[in-house]
Amino acid sequence: MAQILIMEDDIHFAFELRMLLENEGHSVEWTKNATDAFTALHDTQFDLVITDIFVSEDGKMVPDGGTKLQGRLRADPKLSKLPVIVITASRPSEFSPDYGTLSTALGAKAAFTKPINVKKFIAKVDEVLGD
Repeated sequence: MAQILIMEDDIHFAFELRMLLENEGHSVEWTKNATDAFTALHDTQFDLVITDIFVSEDGKMVPDGGTKLQGRLRADPKLSKLPVIVITASRPSEFSPDYGTLSTALGAKAAFTKPINVKKFIAKVDEVLGD
């Protein structure tokens, strides 16, 4: 059983992810923004972080909150090795960057676009956790 932190501002999607992961036997904590996630990361030892790219912070949308969290993780010696899986609703276009590619360049183990393929997602979680 792994300890997993989800950073996701969509409460419904967060609930679905939490139930999915708990049904796989994992313990899950949920935060809705990067500030709360970083606090949780210093209070609890997690095995995996699953983060959205677009999150709200203090009631305002932060378009790259997930990548900022990844940057903060990599800069923190205590958390720099913590694996990250990114989930985003954003699809690359001529007006929007490819956040999945950006996230993996920042060290994410995988990036998924919503709606996620549940079987592939669970397989990647298991792979990252070494299950």
